[in-house]
Amino acid sequence: MRIVRCLTSSILFSAPALAGPNEIEAVAGLEASFYQAFLDRSGNEMATIFADDFVYQHGSGTTFDKTAFMKLVESEAIIVTRADTPDLTFRDFGDVIVTYGTGRVDGTVGPDPFATNLRIVNVWHNAGGSWQLVHRKSE
Repeated sequence: MRIVRCLTSSILFSAPALAGPNEIEAVAGLEASFYQAFLDRSGNEMATIFADDFVYQHGSGTTFDKTAFMKLVESEAIIVTRADTPDLTFRDFGDVIVTYGTGRVDGTVGPDPFATNLRIVNVWHNAGGSWQLVHRKSE
């Protein structure tokens, strides 16, 4: 009897199908677009990449929602002059792909220059056939 219950549970609650190489390639392209939007200071481009409930957690402890992060990117307060698309690892969970890695970011905060290698984790969700960035963590 116990064996039947376990077998039934595994059939009913099986893992979703993986997204696959084409979907990972699509997310890789969106990752590159995200870093280009940083360089272009384009909140409008980021708006097409971010989910409505996007959250960015910066290593400083500051958390930004979609609107606040887009305003920050467009402002003069922080200007990114270099944002390399990081060397990423992709974890495929079906309708969720998690990317992580390190990447170089240079720029200025006010008059002060900065150059850093960030550790990054991005969470992408496929909503209705469209991949969107739902969460970002960097430090």
